[in-house]
Amino acid sequence: MNFDVSTVISLAAIVVMVLCIINVLRLGKSVPGGIIGQTWKQLTALVALFTAG
Repeated sequence: MNFDVSTVISLAAIVVMVLCIINVLRLGKSVPGGIIGQTWKQLTALVALFTAG
């Protein structure tokens, strides 16, 4: 497998997004309901979408 610059950048981006989804899910348990909770659910959905993409 050849490791060029674009492969290394892509792998680094995948690692960063996985770390972000872990942090969002971990911190989401401590967020109360209401408008903040609803916004947090939207943030979680966006991070999950970007991670899957």
